[in-house]
Amino acid sequence: VALLDKNAERAEFIAREGIRLKDSAGERVIRVPCEADPSKVSPPDALCLCVKSFDTEAAMCRALPLLGPRTTVVSLQNGLGNAETAARFSGGRPVLCAATSHGSTAESAGVIRHAGAGPTVVAPHTGASPQHAESFAKLLLRAGFDAQTAPDATALLWSKLAINAAINPVTALAGVPNGAVPEREDLRRTAASAAVETESVARAMGIGLLYADIVSAVENVCRMTAQNISSMLQDVRRRRRTEIEAINGAVVAHGRRLGVPVPVNEDLLRRVLDISAASL
Repeated sequence: VALLDKNAERAEFIAREGIRLKDSAGERVIRVPCEADPSKVSPPDALCLCVKSFDTEAAMCRALPLLGPRTTVVSLQNGLGNAETAARFSGGRPVLCAATSHGSTAESAGVIRHAGAGPTVVAPHTGASPQHAESFAKLLLRAGFDAQTAPDATALLWSKLAINAAINPVTALAGVPNGAVPEREDLRRTAASAAVETESVARAMGIGLLYADIVSAVENVCRMTAQNISSMLQDVRRRRRTEIEAINGAVVAHGRRLGVPVPVNEDLLRRVLDISAASL
């Protein structure tokens, strides 16, 4: 395993000091190679994209020297459109999508708090077969993760989108960790409405979600990651650009195109964009 970071100073720090991981078991330092120069990293079996949706193209361009003849590209990201962007730069290499329920908070450079565990689901996307997905899932299993595969990347992405559309903007606007959402009736109601609207848009596109009850799924994720600070709330607090346009913005765009009402997603999109504009 090696990390590629666009920030040379941070890459040097992590390479020197390691990653300090905090969780329920305590605190430990994990040593891992980290480089800012892709020419110093060997071509991997799997290139995992763990960047913001709006950084996908830049990350793929930066990682092009790493793509070997047997490299599989894995989009482990929020929102829609990332796998398609990755495929444009993959040179025909297989692209997988993965969605995880793990929650983590970046406290500072190289310091991560793991705030909740859950399954990671892998599905084949552009040019990938079920065997590619199975191979990557087995890699995660050997590393100690709860990993499984799904046959349909579109259903996986929209299922993850429904969870993100419900939790991320609600926690970002309220300034609370994930666990507060099912405990506060106002937040629970808003999150549930956002998830149901997303499911309605998916259904209008002929996409069935992986969850029988999307509202229960949202609340389960909140409880499994109760102490986690969502990535969108972290971005708002640090006055950084959020992924709201790739999450709720995607729901709104598809809803308008299909004539499916999504008023709660529209409101969440507007409000997060407003606070982001005020802080940038």
